[in-house]
Parts: sequence; C-alpha cells; structure tokens
Amino acid sequence: MSVTLNKMTTASQALSAGSVAAAPQQALDPFSNPNFTYGNIETDLSSLLTGRVVALMAEADDFVPTRIIDANLPWKVVVYWQLSGALRPMICGKWCVRLFLESLGADGLDREFSRPLIDLNPCGNGLYYTEFLINGNEIKVEECGTPFQPVVTITYLTPCRIRYDYEESDHRAYRPGPIAGLVTFPITQFFYEGVNIPDVPIRN
Repeated sequence: MSVTLNKMTTASQALSAGSVAAAPQQALDPFSNPNFTYGNIETDLSSLLTGRVVALMAEADDFVPTRIIDANLPWKVVVYWQLSGALRPMICGKWCVRLFLESLGADGLDREFSRPLIDLNPCGNGLYYTEFLINGNEIKVEECGTPFQPVVTITYLTPCRIRYDYEESDHRAYRPGPIAGLVTFPITQFFYEGVNIPDVPIRN
C-alpha cells in the first residue's frame, strides 16, 4: 500500500477560515465545479447531520478531469467533503480516506491507496480536503492498457480505541462511526504511452 503526499495547508478565504485545508485556486467552490464528480455521504442522524462529497481525477499538473491516463506519468485525485447540521460542532474523531482501483483486466492489478488519518475539526466550518498524488509507473497495466474502476471512500472513526496494539496513526486502532462517504468515478483507461514527440524548433 502506498501512502501519498499530504497537502494540508491553511484554509482559503473562499472556503472560509474554518476549513481544514486550503483549496487550490482552480477549485475554490468544488461543489459547484462541473469538473468534479459528486458522491454520497450517509449518516444515521440525517435530520441533525448531513454531508456532501466531490472528487476529481486529473493529471498531476491539471484540474481538467480525464478518463484516459498515461500510467507513466503522475496523476492525482482531489477530494472535498463537508458536514452540516446541528451535531457538526459536537463530533470529534478522525477521517479515514482511501482510493481503490479495481482492475477490469488481468487479476492482480488492483491497487489501494490511503491518506494519513485526518482529525475532525468541530470548531471549523465542516469542510475537509485531501489529495492523492500518484507517481508515474505506480499502476501496472497490460500491454494494450487496462481499464480500472476508481472509487474514493471516506469513513468516520470515533475517538474510541478498540486496539491498543496499533499505533494512533493506524485506522485499525479506532471504532468506526455512523458516517461514510463514497465517490465512484467512471471507468478509466490506464495505458503506457510508448511514443514521445520531441520538441522541434519552429523555423520561419
């Protein structure tokens, strides 16, 4: 399992000062940005606590969604989610966020990536952000490319420890709570681009 770069910074004004992380300039309002894929967050307290989640899959240096990815190059998945309701400022714990890629081709190509656990901030505005940055050649594909089903999952972990033989940073140490989220991307093709076009100077 690969753990990718954690990009948690100070909140931007566009998302209010209570946010856990800053929004990239290209996604100051991700919930109204058509480039993001909408998911679902469910709670057992729907009248007092609701949520929403969106995510974007793109090349590492871009904010345009893609469904065909060159496996030789880095790419990313950006995730935003938000809690609302009367109970939001009363909830503490941690978020467990993971990215799954299920191969629709040969067996043994499935991958799973996880982020470091994220602390809930009951004094903030309920908005959270994290990013998976996947290195080139991290995903192995077949010679003619391989389609994958990418899925992001978000799980709430209560502050209650159930295993003390695990480190505090290990999600298995905590009891899961009644909040879960899911974003399912369209099937995405990964392939190895074997043709490199060199830069040719333009002559007048």
